Amino acid sequence: MLGLAAVPSFIQGVWMFFMPESQRWLAKKEMIDRCKQVLSLVYPPEEMFAQHAMLRQEVKDMRVEIAMSEC
Repeated sequence: MLGLAAVPSFIQGVWMFFMPESQRWLAKKEMIDRCKQVLSLVYPPEEMFAQHAMLRQEVKDMRVEIAMSEC
């Protein structure tokens, strides 16, 4: 029975190697070209630019929040 419970976690572990990186992580690391590639895989072209703009604003807000918390 315990072995049966391990099957979904094994499948998830293997599947994670094929998933793209997080768009937020890529934007935070200034890897904008790769971020656009991942967004194009996830969203249709007409939504990709809106999502990219929203993501850039979110990263900017996070940086402001971090800077304020360090004061």
